[in-house]
Amino acid sequence: AVAAVHHYLIKQGLRTQCSIIANTGQCWSTHHFACLIGYGASAVCPYLALAHIRKWHASAKGNVKADGQTAEKCQENFRIAIIDGLKKIMSKV
Repeated sequence: AVAAVHHYLIKQGLRTQCSIIANTGQCWSTHHFACLIGYGASAVCPYLALAHIRKWHASAKGNVKADGQTAEKCQENFRIAIIDGLKKIMSKV
């Protein structure tokens, strides 16, 4: 869907005047983020991955593995890992 919107906006001459923000529940790995950005997304909101981190942190197993970190810190670690992965992918382009 991102690519279709991207190409439609290009044909209408509006692509430079707007951003495409992908609000998705199917994006949890660096590859998924890279594909969406490659198809034209300006930003990606992985709401389901962030919700899963909060749920995992609230569980007994997740709380032990979090090693005293808050749920927000775990989400921040996820965000940093995705950004670092995207930088690595983009450095190869």
